[in-house]
Formats: sequence, C-alpha cells, structure tokens
Amino acid sequence: MSQKLVWINGSPKPDHPSASHQMIEYLSNLLTSHYDSMLEVNALKLSLQPTKLTEHFKEVLSAHVMVIVTPLYADSMPSGLLDYLYQFENFVKTHSEDNLKYPLKVYGYINCGFIGGYQNHIALEILEHFAHRMNFTWCGGLGVGSGAMLAGTLYSVPKDAKMQRPIYEGLDVFIKALKSQKAIPTCNKQLLVTQDFSPSLFNFALNINWMAQSGWKFKKIYAKPYLKQ
Repeated sequence: MSQKLVWINGSPKPDHPSASHQMIEYLSNLLTSHYDSMLEVNALKLSLQPTKLTEHFKEVLSAHVMVIVTPLYADSMPSGLLDYLYQFENFVKTHSEDNLKYPLKVYGYINCGFIGGYQNHIALEILEHFAHRMNFTWCGGLGVGSGAMLAGTLYSVPKDAKMQRPIYEGLDVFIKALKSQKAIPTCNKQLLVTQDFSPSLFNFALNINWMAQSGWKFKKIYAKPYLKQ
C-alpha cells in the first residue's frame, strides 16, 4: 500500500531558508525508502491563499502521516501555523463528507532558539490537543533546544561529536517512530533534547551571530538619536 507523508512547515519565513525547512529536508532524505510520497507546505503561505486550502486539507486527510515542524514562539507556535490549524479544524467540522482515508497519525518537531529543549513541552501539548480534537492519532514529538544551531551544523559537525550526541540520539528515536508509524516511546510521547554545549558559550555565539546579521556595531550602545544638538 502506498504510504504518504505531509510535512507542515510552521516557519514564518516562507520564502527564505529556515531551520524548519532544513530539518524537513534532512528528515526526508532518511525516509525516502519508507514513504512513496512526501509533500512539504508552508502553513503561513498556504493560509494566505484560501482558494488552495480546501484541496490541501483533502490531500492531508488522504495521507497516512502528518508532521508539523516549527520554531517555538513564546511557549507556542507562530501565528501563521496556529491560524492554519484553526482553519483545518473548521474545515473538518464543516466537511463531514470528507472522511479520513486512513487513521491520520500526527507528529510534532519543535525547535527553540534557546538552549533548553524542555521549553518545547507546552507547544507539543498544544499539538496533542489539536490532534485529539480532530480525532487524529497523536504519536508524539521531539522538542529540540538550540534548534537553529543544529540546522547550521547538520553537515559540518559529526553526529557522534559530544555536543551533538544528545540531539542525534533524540533524532534517531524520532526517525524510528516515523519509519514504523508508532508513537514516541516515552510516557507522555515527548522527547526533549538539547545540545551538550556550555550555556555561556552558546549565548556568546548567539550574540555574535545576531550582531553579524543585523550590522550592529559596539559604538551604537552609546548612540543618543533623540539628543538635541
């Protein structure tokens, strides 16, 4: 039987490379032998095109697996993804004739920019509640701390390096669950992981990266733009 997986990319940057898209590409490459069809859509981009939503929702309901990959935003998810989930629920409520072809299994992958993977647990619970309201099968999820850093080191730092090992151990469990279409094997179906990296060094690297991206200069600390000359 043909197996179909749909990736829902929750990044609020639909037209730019994102950590969510990088992880979807990485995971897709490891699942090609287990799924005959894999489709990635960006929730924000799709929710802004309501004429395409109906066909999309029907396509998701015909799939076997749905994986929501998103950054963490204030213990929740970007508003574009939340709106997508809300519209999906309304569609199912008002289109009872569009029954599930298969018992849709839902997984979540949440990455936060901070180093504490534990911060993702509330967002995963939100996805769990969504799955239950939709009568889908919640199979659990992976919450990754320092997710953007992971995306940036996927192909440059070996997976058996000390700093990467905890995350790749979590990814191995997540990938195994996706291959077997079974739940994450923990009591609450959550796995929360973080890179083995010094928090102080992580914050230093984060600041350097932010300054490089924003064109920030040290002298700007002392700028007084509103001071009358």
